Amino acid sequence: MAVAGVSGQCRFFPWQSALLHGLKTHQVVILTQNIRDRYVLPVGNRNVVVGFDELLAHLLCPTCGTIRRYDVYQKVADLSLRDGSAFACAPQEEFGAPGFLPNVETVLARIHSDMLNPNQPRTWLLKQMHNLLPLRTSYSQEEGIRLVAFQNMIEQMAPGNRLILCYLSDTQVPMELAQQSHRVAFVNVPLPDYEEREAFWADFLKGDSAGELARLTDGMPVTSLHQVRQLAGARAGASGELAATTTLREWEETVAYFKFGEEHDPYTQITTHQLENALEYFTETEGIRGQDFAIQKAIQMLWKARTNVPKLLRSGNSQGPRGCMFLAGPSGTGKTMLGQKIAKFVFGSEEAFHRIDMSEYGQEFSVSGLIGAPPGYVGHESGGVLTNAMIRRPFSVVLFDEIEKCHKRVYDLLLQLLSDGRLTDSRGQTVFFSQAIVIFTSNLGTRAQEAAQLAEAKQSGDADRVREHFVRSVRNFFRFELGRPELLNRLGNNIVPFNFLDSEDVLLQTARYYLARLRRAFNEEHSRRRVSLAIDSDAVASFLVAEYGAGMREFGGRAVVNAIDDSLLPLLAWWLLRLEMGASNSAVALRAGVRWDGGRQVLEVVT
Repeated sequence: MAVAGVSGQCRFFPWQSALLHGLKTHQVVILTQNIRDRYVLPVGNRNVVVGFDELLAHLLCPTCGTIRRYDVYQKVADLSLRDGSAFACAPQEEFGAPGFLPNVETVLARIHSDMLNPNQPRTWLLKQMHNLLPLRTSYSQEEGIRLVAFQNMIEQMAPGNRLILCYLSDTQVPMELAQQSHRVAFVNVPLPDYEEREAFWADFLKGDSAGELARLTDGMPVTSLHQVRQLAGARAGASGELAATTTLREWEETVAYFKFGEEHDPYTQITTHQLENALEYFTETEGIRGQDFAIQKAIQMLWKARTNVPKLLRSGNSQGPRGCMFLAGPSGTGKTMLGQKIAKFVFGSEEAFHRIDMSEYGQEFSVSGLIGAPPGYVGHESGGVLTNAMIRRPFSVVLFDEIEKCHKRVYDLLLQLLSDGRLTDSRGQTVFFSQAIVIFTSNLGTRAQEAAQLAEAKQSGDADRVREHFVRSVRNFFRFELGRPELLNRLGNNIVPFNFLDSEDVLLQTARYYLARLRRAFNEEHSRRRVSLAIDSDAVASFLVAEYGAGMREFGGRAVVNAIDDSLLPLLAWWLLRLEMGASNSAVALRAGVRWDGGRQVLEVVT
């Protein structure tokens, strides 16, 4: 779309054309969303980055003439184009003494008068409407009078006059204005699309680099694009020859540094030696036993995350998470633990692990807890649990625990997260998941309606058949119960089944792992009191499996922890209390083991 009066021929992006069309068909246009950004204005063979006022001047002045702007935090000013192209902003002192802001009611009375005057058509631009006339559940007397005045003004506007109202969000527009659809046009100002971002980068980059950078900066406002450009210049040094000296890899690092605050990509710090020994790390060092199949699938995911090859298959601007898995299987088999250990393996700390219990989001109203409450509701300014966690630590593992228990509306958010790698929180802030590993866990396959099929698979003694049961249960859930096959499509072949911990050898290994963990924690906790603990791991582990094996086979690792809690911890607690009463300063060495008593084994702790 070309407009005369601008230097060269000026073409507009879709939302800009929608604004022009809205003013042709309606006298009032409400602009919402991205109204505080800077904008790319293509003029002839170059692209100019301009502010909001200057953009509207270029868009509207050729047809509407001078625009009078009112902002509650600025002087009233006339926006115009000198000689048809040069932007001018002239403060109007008639609305207040120099150095002072005008009285709000005085300005609104003048706007009302201008809009009803048929002899001198005028266009008013009112910014900060979310402060001037916001949506409220109840209005004060002054706000009620102002709202009624706006309604009357819109209904009585003389032909030729135009009114542009700016709100940060369409949810902040009072219903009394929003319902006047025959008089009011809504135009959403979006974040820059691919074409606009490419136009920004094409002004100083050659070849395919502009398009690639447009893809990398998806979801970022123009203001951020300009800051990325400045950051790249600072990182390149004094030469400033960005196009010649900055490689695509360096651009990727600069964009990631701007988005996430990390100088280097943590994924690239994973060595091939670490990946070669990852199976031993997860099983021996971190104690995830009996799940070699699931761990191998996790390692393959880490290969792809390390090299970032999944992006080669993504279309357009899609930037999904760095890695994704759906872990399905019985409770207590290590699904959540695997997520924690992946965070430690990749990011060096389990603090980079975020677990979200999806059973807390089973009601429709609770969905806002993930991304924040809408404007006007309690908690709006606090943001959401999920988005806040990613803002604090974008390089992390986020685990959605027991995903089948959440409300159906949550799946809309998850679909966007998996497809685009980003969400928008209640404050309008874009939160990126493109550097996160996203894991879902579920007990699908163990529910009452699936008990018969599960029992049949277990009785077969075939581990592959048990795994197939859990994968089939997940697929059936998304296809038939939830009716969301598109989510299943996003998960692809990343459904990873966990098996039961029913092997005695696996149970013994798991018990030894937790006993060793208990011994280390006990000795660290009580070293100052000069109390130490040794455990006969083989004997105690055998005792635990013999006494509590049935529960362990059904409930996995949690049953092992429960067995230690029921049998060994009371004995340790008794000894600690006894030593406290004795008030002795001498070193005490406790030893946990097993002895025979009347033909049966019992657990004991002795000095």
